[in-house]
Amino acid sequence: MTDALPDPVTFPMPRATDRPFDPSPELTRRSAEAPVSRVRLWDGTTPWLVTRYDDVRAVLADPRAGVDVAEPGFPHTNAVSKARDARMKTLMQMDAPEHTAHRRLLTADFMIRKMEALRPRIQRIVDDLLAGSDLVRTVALPVPAWTWKTASGATIGVRPRPGWSPPVTSPPGGTSASAACASNTG
Repeated sequence: MTDALPDPVTFPMPRATDRPFDPSPELTRRSAEAPVSRVRLWDGTTPWLVTRYDDVRAVLADPRAGVDVAEPGFPHTNAVSKARDARMKTLMQMDAPEHTAHRRLLTADFMIRKMEALRPRIQRIVDDLLAGSDLVRTVALPVPAWTWKTASGATIGVRPRPGWSPPVTSPPGGTSASAACASNTG
């Protein structure tokens, strides 16, 4: 690491106002000059920031590191995410063996063969929704929800419409473990 970088820097780092979709200039600089460094979060904690792909893979492969948001000391980026994560946890926020067990439940429902079989139905849903004018409201929200619900075998009693994501009304007779899992997430 270089002495030119103050350590730790506040995270998240501000983005350039003229390039709001680019990474922060400070993050870009750290990736080049100090790819593993400390940052200061909103609550005063100072976790490590790892910015390069190979380094991130090495950290994630190390059993001492984890992504479980329920673990004491997990570095939440803000108070809202900490409060949300206290109430619910996604598959991407679980470590083994919990992650492995949930992944096994979902694997069969999301095989390439099954997804390919759903392609015509999903295409019809997308075509119908594209008749609307707001791409996010008409497609980006309902299509992933409908795809997941359809793939998992969940029962959905109404047709998709713009701006709506379907609730699971009931699992299909317990034949799909992921549908049962989905019905318990609400």
